[in-house]
Amino acid sequence: MNTNKTRSKSKTFIKKFIRGTAITLCIYVGFTGLANYKSNDDTQYKLMRDIDDNPKYILAQVKDHTGIETNDNPNLVLIHAIMNNNKLDDEEKEYFYKLLDLISENPYIDKKATYNHLRDLDIVYTKRPAEYDETVLAIYSESENVVKVFESKDSFNEEIFFHELVHSIFTNEININLPKFILEGQTELLTNEYISEKPFIERTTYPFEVAMVKILCEMVGEDEVLKTYTTGDMNSLYDKLNYTNNRKEAVDFVSNVDNIFRAFQDGRTIPIEKYNSMISYMDNFFNSNYQNDIEKHEIYNYYRGIIYLLNEEKPYEEYNKYIEENGVIVKAYYSDKLKETYPITKRAYIEKKQQKTLKK
Repeated sequence: MNTNKTRSKSKTFIKKFIRGTAITLCIYVGFTGLANYKSNDDTQYKLMRDIDDNPKYILAQVKDHTGIETNDNPNLVLIHAIMNNNKLDDEEKEYFYKLLDLISENPYIDKKATYNHLRDLDIVYTKRPAEYDETVLAIYSESENVVKVFESKDSFNEEIFFHELVHSIFTNEININLPKFILEGQTELLTNEYISEKPFIERTTYPFEVAMVKILCEMVGEDEVLKTYTTGDMNSLYDKLNYTNNRKEAVDFVSNVDNIFRAFQDGRTIPIEKYNSMISYMDNFFNSNYQNDIEKHEIYNYYRGIIYLLNEEKPYEEYNKYIEENGVIVKAYYSDKLKETYPITKRAYIEKKQQKTLKK
């Protein structure tokens, strides 16, 4: 929850870290006239051309000036869009600064498009529309480019809020058409790894989507999943899922998984033939491609067990029991800091009091 203590820590974060990095990006690498920025789009595109043409030179200046390592990553320029977003107050901007690593570690971001997108993003606190039930605490509307929070600005669920902020960075008119289980599962996986204090314990309403995305990561590699999620292009993913030399079967597999998850979220009965077809395809894929990879099979079987719970009468309660009995897989897929902290894949067991009851 959002507390004064949390806000105080957040402000300390911005003062100690972002002030040097972000303001330098705003001023030192070419934005000398911040007051005239909104009326001077040429300045924006000049910086974008400079970033594209010679990013190492520009970022080297930033490093020399601030003493902060930029790792020659031009994605850091997106922080400038947030700094100059007139619709967000300082407190709201601080939330985005916590996502700095998530932005800088993604090589597939379209910098120009995302720059314009983040510069005009808005966050509003409003009453929940009638079409949403009480479990929906926030949404991101890509058509309006607005994060809508259905709680008070002074007290809201930060875990769900950050999920929507990640959507606001990556979800657009192109990748909004991705299979929903990829869109939601990958968003939550990234939110967990870069924000959560317990990144391997899924604690929101997407434990099954996260499990399915992790299975995809094991099937084709996490980089491939990130590229698909960021660009909205499914073609390379289909090619890597194709183990039978029949691409249509890979396309049908993803479509089948998407239909199963849509039925699950809608509260509809999942047809057993579709369910068995999904499991069969995954089993055959791992047996065909990773026959002798014991660790890969152990990870797959763990998340396969979670996917089996989709057909239970109370799947979220069964999920809580599952991770209590079987522990959680400690493996980082994206966050560099998390990979350094947990370099070896292992199983960890949790105390029951650490869990939160999941609601659909």
